[in-house]
Amino acid sequence: MAVIDPIPQSTPGPLLSSSASCSSTSDLEDGIQEVIYFVKSFPIIIEANVYRDWPIVKSVLGEHNINCHLDMFNSRMTFSTTRTKEPEIARKARHLLQLLSRNVPASSALNIIKVPNCECEIIFTGLSKVNNSYLKELEGQTSCQIFSRDGYVRDGVVFDGFVIAIGPLEGLTIVRKAVECCSKMHPAYNTVTTMLATKKLNDLRL
Repeated sequence: MAVIDPIPQSTPGPLLSSSASCSSTSDLEDGIQEVIYFVKSFPIIIEANVYRDWPIVKSVLGEHNINCHLDMFNSRMTFSTTRTKEPEIARKARHLLQLLSRNVPASSALNIIKVPNCECEIIFTGLSKVNNSYLKELEGQTSCQIFSRDGYVRDGVVFDGFVIAIGPLEGLTIVRKAVECCSKMHPAYNTVTTMLATKKLNDLRL
C-alpha cells in the first residue's frame, strides 16, 4: 500500500476536480471522424513525476490510437482519439488521467489499460483517516493496489483525502465498502468482514 504525499496547490479550492474535462468535435458530413478530448490539470509539485512517466504513457496509449499531449507550462495533460471501435479504452484513458493527476505511478496506473478486467476506484474520505496497516490488509485480501492521501485543512480550505484502488472489480467493491465504513466502525471489524467476503468470492470462483 502506497501513501501519496499531500499535494498543495497555489490557489484556494478543491485539490483536484472529481473528473477530467471532456470535449468533442465532429463533422461526419465532410468525412471527418469524431474527435474526443480528455483534459486534466495536475499540481506543479508532481510535474517531475508526470514528465518522467510520460514516455511510457504515450507509448501504451499510442497502441490504441490515443494521442497524448503534455503541456508542462500549464501543467495539463490531454488525451485525444478519433477511433470509436474501442470505447472501453477511451473510458479507461479518462480514468488514467485521474490516476496520473493524483500522483499514482504510471507503472500501476497503466494496469487499467494493459491488464484485462482491471478497473480503478477513487474513494473520497474527507478528513477521516484510514489506518495504513488496515489498507495493507485490504491489499492482501482483494488483490488490489491501494494508494492513499489523508485530507487536511490549509488556510481555512478543506482538501479531501482519498483512497485509490486498482484491481479486479470484485476486489474494488470490497475496498470501497470497507473504506466507506471505516468512519462508522472499528477497523478490526472491517478486517474480519473483508476476510469473510473474500472467502465467499473464492468459493464462488471454485
